[in-house]
Amino acid sequence: MGPIGIFGRLTQDMTVTDRPRDDHGRLTGNAYSDADFLEAIADQDMPTTGDVARAVGCARTTAYGRLKRLEESGTVESRDVGSALVWTVVD
Repeated sequence: MGPIGIFGRLTQDMTVTDRPRDDHGRLTGNAYSDADFLEAIADQDMPTTGDVARAVGCARTTAYGRLKRLEESGTVESRDVGSALVWTVVD
């Protein structure tokens, strides 16, 4: 049957992530460092949010949220290029 039983419940042979969870079972902490995102931006020419997400290995929504936080802190900047946001590291 595999790790998920017929009712969608976890079975004993399912591996549970070692990442910490809050009282509601939601994952906490960051799986990716700010440095991962900054490196992904620096290593590419005109990287979009999707490009950064692929380079880091996370979902696009995860990348967008982190990049917006980095932008609010003044670490990166974005600009609209067509229908995409392009990211640069602030010097």
